[in-house]
Amino acid sequence: MTLLGPSGCGKTTLLRIIAGFEAATSGTLLFEGENLNIIPIHKRNFPMVFQSYALFPHMTVEQNIAYGLKQKKVPASDIAARVDKIIDITGLGPNRSKHPHQMSGGQQQRVALARAMVLEPKVMLFDEPLSNLDANLRISMREEIRRIQQSLGITVVYVTHDQEEAMAVSDRIVVMNHGVVEQVGTPTELYLKPASAFVANFIGQADIVPINSAGQGTSFLSGTYSTALNQGMTHVVLRPDFAIIDINGKHEGRVIRKTYLGANWKLLVRVGEMECSLYTPPRTGADIKVEQLIRFSYQEDMLHFL
Repeated sequence: MTLLGPSGCGKTTLLRIIAGFEAATSGTLLFEGENLNIIPIHKRNFPMVFQSYALFPHMTVEQNIAYGLKQKKVPASDIAARVDKIIDITGLGPNRSKHPHQMSGGQQQRVALARAMVLEPKVMLFDEPLSNLDANLRISMREEIRRIQQSLGITVVYVTHDQEEAMAVSDRIVVMNHGVVEQVGTPTELYLKPASAFVANFIGQADIVPINSAGQGTSFLSGTYSTALNQGMTHVVLRPDFAIIDINGKHEGRVIRKTYLGANWKLLVRVGEMECSLYTPPRTGADIKVEQLIRFSYQEDMLHFL
């Protein structure tokens, strides 16, 4: 479960309430039917992984991982077995005798992850754990976190402001804005059926344009679709990847900017007084010129109304 939203929306505060670092001013925090509001932090066993690794610099990888178990007075034989198991799962075997300064940021993050997971918690908390890593390492580490979480079957509450990261690691996402939950859903639900303009713009990219009823159909950007409007719907969410450039398309617009993104070209197209973004494959996009008039349509089954 990922708490996703812009800086200052309340996601880290909510995570700290779950951990016990902050006290809730109202409401009840329940875990397996038990009121956590009255359970002190040291009895919750909800370890947190921070964006700063917070490793002990004078301890080896093995000693860092074992530290929490020693504090809990776990027998030495059990500590050795559990440390060996988590080192194997996280791939830290070659580094077990190293100190933190001898390892990369990604390796240190694995140690922080192993140190929390070795406690065999029922819930783990992650506070933007990958924000200090470079882009490629962030992608590999988020896949690693997902793999380990699924292999151990641990419940994770994860905080990030990166919507791509949230989509990659989550079963469900809570989108927050100014302390309010805007929507809870799977990554697919949030992308295809956002509940608000904020969610549509925060999960992926979207153009939100006004619509009109056109007989039994719907009209926008000077094009008409057969989809009938439900009462109260005033706007349509248009994703750039749901557009198809076609000489028989329903909309005509002028390309005012094009940007090469590797996997595709992004076109900014002006239709009347409005602008919208389209993605098109590299080969198609390379032939399109700025100021050129193009025709395009949206996949009708992908239209979502607000």
